[in-house]
Amino acid sequence: ARAEQEATRLYALRKYFTQNLGFSVEQEPHAPNIVQVIFPGIDAELLALDLDAHGVAVSPGSACGLLEGDLSRETVRFSFGRETTKAQLARVLKLLPILLARQKKIWYT
Repeated sequence: ARAEQEATRLYALRKYFTQNLGFSVEQEPHAPNIVQVIFPGIDAELLALDLDAHGVAVSPGSACGLLEGDLSRETVRFSFGRETTKAQLARVLKLLPILLARQKKIWYT
């Protein structure tokens, strides 16, 4: 019963995050606690470093090599756990546009 409740909670967090993200999200197959996002024109490793500097841990690149080439280099995986809250995700959703704009400014000016 606990595992079922946690899966339901994680799916709800995933839904909240993906509906408010505004980017392409890998849909199937997926675990309830992982969101894989493609950020076109963005270096996933640099974005991961920027997020880490703000206390947000993510993984750059595609899980299990599902994506190749540019898509893999533009992909970031967000993982949710027992400690993840909606408030934390709201903070990430506010932070992402700032970091993405800064990275685009650095690369394209």
